[in-house]
Amino acid sequence: MWTGTAKGLFLKLCYLCLIFVYVCLCAVAAESSHESGAAHVDNLTLREQNFGQTGNEEQETEVADSSKRWAEVNVEKAENYLSLDGHDESLRGTVVERKQNQPIGVSVETKPKHEFSLKKTVPVGRIQDDSYSVDYDAINVGPDYNGPRLKDGIVSLKFMRDLVQHFRVKKRLHSKYAYQIIRKIRNFYRRQPSLLEIKVPKGENITICGDIHGQLYDLLNIFEMNGWPSETNRYLFNGDFINRGRYGVECALLLFGFKLLYPKRFFLNRGNHESKMMSHYFGFDDEVKFKYSQKMLDMFGKAFRWLPLAHRIDKKILVVHAGLFSEDGVTISDIKHIERNCEPIHSPLMFDMLWSDPKSTDGRSPNFMRGAGIEFGPDVTRSFCRRNQVEYIIRSHYPPKEGHRTDHNNRIVTVFSAPNDQAGNKGAILKLTAPKFEPQFVTFTQMPEWDMDHGEGVESDHPINDSQQIKDTARSMKGKPSPVSATSKYFP
Repeated sequence: MWTGTAKGLFLKLCYLCLIFVYVCLCAVAAESSHESGAAHVDNLTLREQNFGQTGNEEQETEVADSSKRWAEVNVEKAENYLSLDGHDESLRGTVVERKQNQPIGVSVETKPKHEFSLKKTVPVGRIQDDSYSVDYDAINVGPDYNGPRLKDGIVSLKFMRDLVQHFRVKKRLHSKYAYQIIRKIRNFYRRQPSLLEIKVPKGENITICGDIHGQLYDLLNIFEMNGWPSETNRYLFNGDFINRGRYGVECALLLFGFKLLYPKRFFLNRGNHESKMMSHYFGFDDEVKFKYSQKMLDMFGKAFRWLPLAHRIDKKILVVHAGLFSEDGVTISDIKHIERNCEPIHSPLMFDMLWSDPKSTDGRSPNFMRGAGIEFGPDVTRSFCRRNQVEYIIRSHYPPKEGHRTDHNNRIVTVFSAPNDQAGNKGAILKLTAPKFEPQFVTFTQMPEWDMDHGEGVESDHPINDSQQIKDTARSMKGKPSPVSATSKYFP
């Protein structure tokens, strides 16, 4: 028989066991939910093996560490809520949650509790770069195709003239030649380092262009007003060729074509939009699959992953899509040796270069405006420039109202080339002449699209994923005037 005291002790013990089991179940459920959320973002598991840390979610005060861990787990949400793109309400919710869970505010000199080096690219995210399965030589080009053709797979000046004409009137390049161009770009860049050097002879110039975002007619306007690419007219396009605008395919193929035509005079950097996640959210996936196929989209992805991350002009000026790094000590040599062929989230240095933004105060902090990456202050820029003997840094990534701006005592120069991308901003290009390389800006407003029915320009607000407008790429221009002469003085 149980005594009253024994019964009481037994019931208390059972009660405590139930509480313990309930707590354990809650912990398991929370951990499972957390892991499934991370797995949903392409299984982006940058944890113990990548950072040399324990697997728990400590409330870290170190800005670089906590920002990177937060961006890693929330990358899908962060990239979906990219700043200035109509997601303010959702972004505010993300910011509040981040502030509550991850306190910030340490100085630049603070070292993380768990040491790790951002200089070492995380190998876990590297994508197997198998040989192409597309046999483009076997693709038949039917007699009804009257567009540009590659002869012996070579990009010639005539081919590029014809391609500009073809795209201007909203026609598609045959998939056979699109495959060839993309493959050639991938094969070219996979042999190059992540940072490339550019030498500009005295008295000659180079033009830096920022984000294009699929705005084909603004891209063509840049070439019309500033001169077409040539052996004496250099260009560097600083990433984000695709998304938002509905001609990302045409913009990318034109830029790839000019790179193949003038490999030592025409240069490309990777932007944060040249990534799997961003192209999914902002329209490029749908555009490519509508105009071509899933296989073509995969081909673009393989080429994008090999694009260089930075260029250095005459060892004086660094050109990178977004900005600087989550820790001090990064050198030009570190950038050159970043391992590519992966998505940005799998490479800490790459992630910073494609996502960060300057801020007016010293130090580093999480980039709440974008929901990913960091913001870096004037002291970070000053330290980097002194360490690497760089005079100033050219970046894009953000649309200033006038298309350009300078920060950090003129050490950070922003140029953005997609007019009306955000609330009526102007577009700009940046011209540099050797040897002084003093920035000279040229600004412009959005160009109208070509009206195929009336042979004139019409205004357009470039909506995303407008399938009706995409469909007009297949319409015929037979018998209608060409909008650009193949013998234009701007195009040699």
